[in-house]
Amino acid sequence: MTDSDELFRELLMLKNDGRLERGIYFHDRVGYNFRITDLQAAVGLAQLDKLPRIIEGKRRNVELYRKYLGDAEGLEFTYQAPDCYVVPHRVNVLVDDPEALAAHLAGRGIGCRRFYYPVHQQPCYRLPGPFPVAERLFARGLSFPSAPTLEEKQIAFIAEHVKTYLGSLRKAAVH
Repeated sequence: MTDSDELFRELLMLKNDGRLERGIYFHDRVGYNFRITDLQAAVGLAQLDKLPRIIEGKRRNVELYRKYLGDAEGLEFTYQAPDCYVVPHRVNVLVDDPEALAAHLAGRGIGCRRFYYPVHQQPCYRLPGPFPVAERLFARGLSFPSAPTLEEKQIAFIAEHVKTYLGSLRKAAVH
């Protein structure tokens, strides 16, 4: 406990990965994740038994998105080397206007996330110089829903609305 607002703010940021607000991936300072309890740790250990199913579900999701959207004009999947065993944290794509696509999908009950801010732009790690690849990926990156329990019909539904949005862009460009 403290009566200092400044100290409280600093401690809050320190325990929350250097962020003041959870859910916003912008870090003002270096921080840590000190939010786990003993009970949460016990549950986490029990979850390790489910890890193979979680990994398989996430890998399946990427393949399904590629199946339904692999030929979508105006959408590019992030590169995966063919000789690597990738365990995707998210299903990431690149589009010209990720904010507009995210808004379109949100209007249909589909939540997406933007890519993390580039490390060199984080106040706690601010680095001089251009980092064009990181900046390009952030400017164009969007992550689709990727819970390992998603069903194929849900991914097909998302893909249908992505294609509808991309198709409307092509039609608008023609007129």
